[in-house]
Amino acid sequence: MQRLWSGIRCNDAMINHLFNCLLPEYQFEKKVEKIEVPILIAGGQKDYDSVPLEIWKQYSLPKNVSFLDCGPVGHWPHLEASDVFDKGVLRWISGLKG
Repeated sequence: MQRLWSGIRCNDAMINHLFNCLLPEYQFEKKVEKIEVPILIAGGQKDYDSVPLEIWKQYSLPKNVSFLDCGPVGHWPHLEASDVFDKGVLRWISGLKG
């Protein structure tokens, strides 16, 4: 099995700046109305690394936002529940065409 991140170097200073400085101060709820393209927010119920889907649903979001609950998985639903993720994304894309 090939390692997903084989050969990829991580810039720790940049990652730390993003998670410790930028993201905590970013006010998503004040800017989301400006996004005009369709948005799919997919996540797992056990993702403790991101904003849980239930909290996203509490925001006043534009109608172009859709959710995909991938079930009892963590931060990588495309790997942990690939069948659910793939089918959900395909269903979402198909709905955009219709």
